[in-house]
Amino acid sequence: MERQRFIDGYGYVLVLYPEHHLAMKSGYLLEHRLVAEEKLGRLLSRNEDVHHVNGNKADNRPGNLEVLTHSEHISRSNSEHPRNGKRGPTLLLRMYCIHGHEYTSENTGFRASRGRTCRRCLMCKREGLRQYGKLRRQREKERSI
Repeated sequence: MERQRFIDGYGYVLVLYPEHHLAMKSGYLLEHRLVAEEKLGRLLSRNEDVHHVNGNKADNRPGNLEVLTHSEHISRSNSEHPRNGKRGPTLLLRMYCIHGHEYTSENTGFRASRGRTCRRCLMCKREGLRQYGKLRRQREKERSI
């Protein structure tokens, strides 16, 4: 059965599965948890985390997923993504944007923001500009009527 799915703001794929024991109140479940359960042949507990080996949160192939305890997952993430004493993952070490586009030399832009340099996905930027232009033309058309 094909389930409704979408990518959230953090880059994770969510599927509609309200009857699952780990589903959120909205009825959605993180797809990588469902794939890991199918791979293992059992249900995951709340204290088990699923690690994306290649760092792409939208890549939910069984071979890219590892089930770890929460403490193993934290120590693995810290060793793979050093944070220099800061909380949260370092964006410069991510290989994909939150929408799943790979950061390549052709698809990566940089901008200054509050005294630091930030990396930006150019595909997402182009899509945002396209949507903004479409909205602006629509508003101009409505004003001229």
